[in-house]
Amino acid sequence: MADLTYIVVLCAQAGKSELLGAALADMVAQTGREAGCSLIELNRSSDDPATWMVYERWKSKEAFASHMEQPYTVQFVARMGELTSEPADVRAFNHHP
Repeated sequence: MADLTYIVVLCAQAGKSELLGAALADMVAQTGREAGCSLIELNRSSDDPATWMVYERWKSKEAFASHMEQPYTVQFVARMGELTSEPADVRAFNHHP
């Protein structure tokens, strides 16, 4: 099965972009160690420093589902409301080589 790709865009609340970036950097570091994660990258908008994007590739839907159940993922998702100005924009794609 081809990899599953997620693009997640998050916008920080005013004055909280650095906090959101630090939380995302920690999340990315932990996620990158998961066996089902093929690739994960953290990016910051060149036009708007409050906007962050995470690019993720997973080996399967099951690997991503397992990721969403990890304690650090659950904790991050619970904290998003205090850091972001709106819900995350999450888009899923099937990898097309």
